Amino acid sequence: MTKPRKTYHCPWCERDLTIDDMRGPGGGTGRPPFTCHSCREENPGLSYCEYHDQPHPVKHFYARPGHLPSKNCSRAEGAIAQIKSGDTITCRECKCEKARAEFRGRGTAVKFVCRECEEARPGEHLCYECNRWLPRERFTYKSNQSSRNARCQQCVVASMHGMTISKIISRQGSSHMECAACGSTESLHIDHDHSHCAGRVGCPECVRAYLCYRCNTAEGYLSTVERAELLVAYMRRHRTGVN
Repeated sequence: MTKPRKTYHCPWCERDLTIDDMRGPGGGTGRPPFTCHSCREENPGLSYCEYHDQPHPVKHFYARPGHLPSKNCSRAEGAIAQIKSGDTITCRECKCEKARAEFRGRGTAVKFVCRECEEARPGEHLCYECNRWLPRERFTYKSNQSSRNARCQQCVVASMHGMTISKIISRQGSSHMECAACGSTESLHIDHDHSHCAGRVGCPECVRAYLCYRCNTAEGYLSTVERAELLVAYMRRHRTGVN
């Protein structure tokens, strides 16, 4: 009875192959390569990374002269070393604990979302404060113009009033960002009591709610409830705004 030949799994093409198929022409001794000869021939300039489970350019791998590239790219080698040393961060999006090398940035500027989650949402950033994925243009640049803020523009504006988006929403009794008067979600502004804090910026004591541009402008011009009621009565008498 012929003994069945041992097979090796190639992660690149997902096939189980013999040692000869893994090594290719010329054979060799010792353990077979990490990927099969066919995959290496069909993808010149690429090598498969075991850690990331996907191919990368060969230049991203450490290689000794006369040898195949390492089975892990250089970034993966660093990540493996960091995991062993406990230098890890928990991704805010996927909740996975990963090596620091799997996050963009350096030192204290390391991002809180891993590269994989970022790449899955092209053109967007996750706001550190309100935890919403938003288009990049919704994030202003830092003063040195080197990178964008971790907080979206709306969170930055809310902080200028000493508030957060969630606190303002809770104060106006809504479940999401909307105009407290008409329910619109476009062109929202933070309304505050100007008799308490004059100017464009209020404080936690005088912030009222979100108002859309039209409602905020109307509220500012009318200024009193009595004048607003008189205008409403006038509009009803003359059917203003009714088609």
